[in-house]
Amino acid sequence: MKVRVSRVGKHIPIEYEAIKPSTVSLKRPVLSIETSHKGNFQEQFKLLSEMRSERTADVDYLGAEALPQGEGPVYRFQTLISLLLSSMTKDPQTAAAVRRLQQHNCATVEAVCAASVDTVISLLKGVAFHNKKAQYLKQIAVILRDDYDGDIPETLQDVCALPGIGSKMGKLIISIAWNNTVGIAADTHVHRISNRLGWASSTNPLATEIELEGWIPTEYWKELNLLLVGFGQQVCTARSPHCDTCLLSPTCPRIGVVKSLKKKKVS
Repeated sequence: MKVRVSRVGKHIPIEYEAIKPSTVSLKRPVLSIETSHKGNFQEQFKLLSEMRSERTADVDYLGAEALPQGEGPVYRFQTLISLLLSSMTKDPQTAAAVRRLQQHNCATVEAVCAASVDTVISLLKGVAFHNKKAQYLKQIAVILRDDYDGDIPETLQDVCALPGIGSKMGKLIISIAWNNTVGIAADTHVHRISNRLGWASSTNPLATEIELEGWIPTEYWKELNLLLVGFGQQVCTARSPHCDTCLLSPTCPRIGVVKSLKKKKVS
């Protein structure tokens, strides 16, 4: 899919290949819960916070909130870099690439503009689509230098107009870099868990974002992504989730569905 982006104020089109967003194939009826359990949300959120209190998941110390260094525009640009590289890439690989950029003094707008594409590619190896992301990073750096005085945009619309930045990524960039929560970012973990808990009934992360934003109170939005991503990495995993140790098991609709299917197989 090709997307055309115009640089602010210059009307110079930049054409690039958009990375296909990752999706989760939900096998009905085990992982897709039709019955809404939204009434349990506040209690479930409290239990999620309790299970995540130690913050020991990969996302907690290798994610976009932990990787940026410096202050101001440098911090914000490195937040953008971390999230750009994280698409379809596990946290350890993303973190290793960001650290290489930092160690080689190639993690500021000026440095990326000055570096060759080949240099950036070499530093991003290990990241999914690292060749394409290196091109995006170079294009983004030039746009930020020329149109935003070396800083990143403050609005979701402008952030999402940058090469390689989608809605989910843009919401996280604005939330972390500018401390301004503008929506719920649903990656594969948020999508999977929300549908398992009955908070959503959707077939893709974007639909999950829209559904969750339609009913979850805004005061929960900022913490929700980090809470659920870590929970998905440690407890509610895609395969063989640790339901026996999960505090949500008594109210989780998935448990009832699984038990029902097991009974049918036995009979």
